[in-house]
Amino acid sequence: MVTNDIAPSSLGLPFMYLDTDIEKETFGYFTHNRIDLSEDSELQIGLRYNRQRRDTKAFMDIPAYNYRLDQGSEPNYVDDSFTGGIKYIRYLTEDVMAYASLDASHRPAARTVNPRIVYHAFALESGEEDTLAFEAGIKSTLMGGRMQLNGALYYQEMNEYQAFFKEIEIADNITAPTTSNNSDLVANADAISIGAELELAFLANENWRLGALISYNDFKFADGAEGYCNQGAELNAITNWANTCDLSGSRVGDTPNWNATLNSDYTFAAEQVDYFVRALYSFTGAAYQPSLDNDINKAAAHGVVDLFAGVRSKDADWEVSLWAKNLLDKIAETQQRKTELNGYREVVTIDERAFGASVRYSFNL
Repeated sequence: MVTNDIAPSSLGLPFMYLDTDIEKETFGYFTHNRIDLSEDSELQIGLRYNRQRRDTKAFMDIPAYNYRLDQGSEPNYVDDSFTGGIKYIRYLTEDVMAYASLDASHRPAARTVNPRIVYHAFALESGEEDTLAFEAGIKSTLMGGRMQLNGALYYQEMNEYQAFFKEIEIADNITAPTTSNNSDLVANADAISIGAELELAFLANENWRLGALISYNDFKFADGAEGYCNQGAELNAITNWANTCDLSGSRVGDTPNWNATLNSDYTFAAEQVDYFVRALYSFTGAAYQPSLDNDINKAAAHGVVDLFAGVRSKDADWEVSLWAKNLLDKIAETQQRKTELNGYREVVTIDERAFGASVRYSFNL
């Protein structure tokens, strides 16, 4: 049992108690088979059965109004699913392997609790989700083992994706039925994810290692998908508590399309220990929050440099390091949020420059 007490705000909202009790049992069976088709190719086939039983009790108590409201209780929910995948692997050479896979996955229905949602508990419920994913790629070890180069392309179709809608204006107030606020809702909507990844690891010499990882992901709602939005008719808790829109082709969530990391590690070998210097550059592409107004819905792309220097034992059992995170003291916003009634906006930023030290020791049993 989990109980949360929500204190009154400056608007005079009453105490609310959220009582949530969840009992869950899960079990499954799976099999994985590998078939050698030839000396340089193989087929992998897997099948899994999962069963989940869940008993959810979720209530909101508002003593001031003598209310006890159901927040999506569901006794004895049972979910059965069969998932699996098939993967073909081909060794083009001793150092280069190509593969293609097709996998099916499943997520049971879910529940959440939100003290802002009083009468419309269905907006806190999401149904079952099924995903069909295709991936193809290459893994290689080149230059006599000094370089690893891996790449992959993927395509995912998500049927009834459990979407999370942030900053949605709603009118669901028990004391002022025409007052709207910003809330987070869930709903199912079909979505498609397309992306690519490229990974490189290179040993420049005995002491110097370089690495890079670049990824691109385009995650959008499929044609015909519908979900919550902030455009539409005027809100009213009685006749139109929240608006919905056609989401076809719009972005899912606020994650960026592009991400990249570059790293370099140099070791100075001494007689008893090793000294090292490691640099890390992280790039995050522009991100958007579709439900916000155009003047505040974008977080610009930014890059951050971290630097580490220290000493470690020859067997890597212990390490002492000094570090500087966000070395160049980059200032960047990652998200903006609306606030209610007062006209201010909440801005989320990356952490400012910080210095510190770390000690690591591995206990061998």
